[in-house]
Amino acid sequence: MSVADQNAVINAPLVDMSVIAGAGSGKTRTSIGRVLSILQRLPPRTRVALLSFSNVAVNTFRQGLTAVDCDSSRTTVATFDSFFTQHVVLPHAWRLMGCEGRPYLVIGDEPFLSNFAIHHQGRPQNISELKITFADGNYRVSLSNSPVPWPAAQDAISRLGRAGAYTYDIARYWAHATLTRFPHLTRLLVHRYPYLMIDEAQDIGSMDWAIVQLLREYGARICLVGDPAQAIFGFNGGSGHYLRELGQAAGTAQFSLRTNFRSVPSIVHCANQLANRQDAASRSALTTHSGAFIVPYDSQAPRGIVDRFTAVTQQLSYSSADAAIICRANTLVGQVRGGSSNRGAGLVKRLVKAAELRVANQYDRAFVECVSVVTALLTPPVPRFASLIRDTPDGLAPLIRARIWRFTCDHQNGLPSPELIARDTWLPQLLDNMRALLQDLEVHGLTFADIGRRLTARDLDSTALMVANPAWRIDTVHQVKGESIDAVLYIATERHAQALFGGIETEEGRIGYVALTRARDLFWLAVPNESYQNLIHRAAAVGIMPVPAAV
Repeated sequence: MSVADQNAVINAPLVDMSVIAGAGSGKTRTSIGRVLSILQRLPPRTRVALLSFSNVAVNTFRQGLTAVDCDSSRTTVATFDSFFTQHVVLPHAWRLMGCEGRPYLVIGDEPFLSNFAIHHQGRPQNISELKITFADGNYRVSLSNSPVPWPAAQDAISRLGRAGAYTYDIARYWAHATLTRFPHLTRLLVHRYPYLMIDEAQDIGSMDWAIVQLLREYGARICLVGDPAQAIFGFNGGSGHYLRELGQAAGTAQFSLRTNFRSVPSIVHCANQLANRQDAASRSALTTHSGAFIVPYDSQAPRGIVDRFTAVTQQLSYSSADAAIICRANTLVGQVRGGSSNRGAGLVKRLVKAAELRVANQYDRAFVECVSVVTALLTPPVPRFASLIRDTPDGLAPLIRARIWRFTCDHQNGLPSPELIARDTWLPQLLDNMRALLQDLEVHGLTFADIGRRLTARDLDSTALMVANPAWRIDTVHQVKGESIDAVLYIATERHAQALFGGIETEEGRIGYVALTRARDLFWLAVPNESYQNLIHRAAAVGIMPVPAAV
């Protein structure tokens, strides 16, 4: 109990480890402490890799390691994908790909990708939608959840490889194939990184695990840290299976962090009911309105429950930075934020998405969307453009990158605010500002298609794209995963609520569990008015009570 669980992990021998870290159990502190402990026991010049599956976690680890004066020359903190891209795909995979020059990432909307479409189910499908898994020593491929014969997929992957391009899924394939084909590279990687820690290990998919197993075969020690109850990225094959599998392997040390330092006792009790755990609450109960509650809302006007929640949290002295309104899916997020349900088409739809990402302070993701639009407008196409802009540190790339970044951030002279009237104000301002951006880029020798034919008013109407409400964060559950938030409003449909009450056996249930366990002090589960009476008894059975009438 308490930090004793953490210290047992930190000071454990240098063996393969599986650490089940319950919500709020201090896995960040534990992982950082474990890295410091490992470095003290490894030979000089060897390194430790601390990998995760989200940029938020990576940034948190980097800040934590800096705060304790960790030797940065001996630690690499990165996302799982970026680590193997930087150490395997970019420097070595070209040998198998058969391309000239440095390979580059494609997002999916690059025009030239039509030359690499896979004919499946009677129509050509974008290769960027290809999903690759690994089972029983073989690669398996699917499109739209439908199996694709490996020879057909391999042909398209190889042709794209010869052009020097890869998608996120295909990058994992090339990383595994390269390490398999050139074992001396695997030995060198393990020699440099004899110990790897992988955070959020419940999100490991089959291709990720195949790569990890290769490293283990050549002597690498692996520490997986995660919580199967928080496996909510099923599209990548993550289910917590490999985290549990390693814990059951011979010679592996298994640990569990069972003290919740985040939430008040009533929320911890509810989480234990859902996950069939017995975690202890480190915090004491509060005297103010706190705990887990169920509340009805009008599904035709969901902003009403947002107003009620924000009023209550303000009365409790929480600021907008201390609270979040979260939903299961982007569709519901859009309804709660308000504004038009018509989001544009084609490249305009991408720019609408970029504007909304900027509102959510996700400027890096908004920038990626803007770069993809500029890439799509290039004529003739420049397949490597996005990769060159992202990865090249000198020449024209920094100037082009800076100009697109200014466009992304500037509400007046760049990407307009989504609070403007979509068809009448937002689009005309967008066209003017986009033309100015492209004219500036043409100075560097680039040429572009006529944007009047590519950026159109299709699927835009005469209402605002988004209703202004900058003070309160409204996001999806997936976007807040890994965070600790004082007060949380989870706006759910009846199906989402039923899944939450059913526990963590389904991904829908685990999404609800993640929503609940973000909350430190207060969790409101909002369900439609017409479902409320049918749900309050199931809610009470897991410790989620009706909001008191006085609140």
